[in-house]
Amino acid sequence: MAKRDKFIVIAMVVLLLILCVKSLWIDNYTPKNGLEEAFYLKVENIIEEQYSGWVYEYHLVTPKIVKISEMSEGDKKYKDLEGEIKTTEGVYKAKVRKYILWILPFSEERILEGIEK
Repeated sequence: MAKRDKFIVIAMVVLLLILCVKSLWIDNYTPKNGLEEAFYLKVENIIEEQYSGWVYEYHLVTPKIVKISEMSEGDKKYKDLEGEIKTTEGVYKAKVRKYILWILPFSEERILEGIEK
């Protein structure tokens, strides 16, 4: 194996380790106050209801809450399924990211407070 090939393999292994650390430890979110804790639990319940199936049961795909933040005025407006613009009275929004085998992120979605799916 040439030096360049060894360098590429080592770089790939290092980047994979960094991705593992990021996905398993850094992306975990912990609520900062009681209101965020209540919203966090609400979002967990939505995730449990929404993501059911053998892919999720066997943990091939794992949804994880990675961020909760306060909504700005622009974030409170959204389009419903019919395309109408509506507003929510909620305070927080959550970012949920799906991972393949807990490590490889492949999809993100946002959940707004006050909207039940």
